[in-house]
Amino acid sequence: GMGWPVITVPGVEADDVIATLVESARARDWEVVIYSADKDIMQMVGDGVSMIDALHQKTYTREEVIKKMGVPPEKIPDFLALVGDTSDNVPGIRGVGDKTAAALLDKYGTLANLIKENPVVPRIQIKQPFGDPEQLERIQISRQLVELRRNVPLPLELDQLVATDWDLGVLLQLFTELEFQILVEKVKMRMPPSRSIQERTPS
Repeated sequence: GMGWPVITVPGVEADDVIATLVESARARDWEVVIYSADKDIMQMVGDGVSMIDALHQKTYTREEVIKKMGVPPEKIPDFLALVGDTSDNVPGIRGVGDKTAAALLDKYGTLANLIKENPVVPRIQIKQPFGDPEQLERIQISRQLVELRRNVPLPLELDQLVATDWDLGVLLQLFTELEFQILVEKVKMRMPPSRSIQERTPS
């Protein structure tokens, strides 16, 4: 109703669609701003790409991601694989929190190196989780869940993603059904004045 293009790809997470759009836009050297509060999306932040969490009125650049998460954007998948994310059903390693995960990645660089080195992790129940089959399975599942796909086949090209005029009739009906009275009034203000009864009545 508001004329915004919408992309839905069956069986594909919205985050993966966003990541693919970002890659396409950056290939054209476009400046990209993503509106999201999702930690997964932070892995896309970097050169020419920022993220705005509108709810908290916070803009994330590479530096701001590092401040918040303790790791740079390119390490976000490894970081989330370690700590997990209950909101997205990402299991992570039992007992590993943000600070521990950031410290491990700072020291060993990547999740692959952690698995290879299998270090002792203090203050958690399983001291060497990277050598434990159950924990390794949790890590691998977590990593797959948080890694964004950047090459999803999309039904629309970037050039087609252009906003059009509002369909005032559709919006009026929708906002009336949802009882959004303030928005109903705003739509009515945009609608052209109706012709008078005399104009519509044949003489």
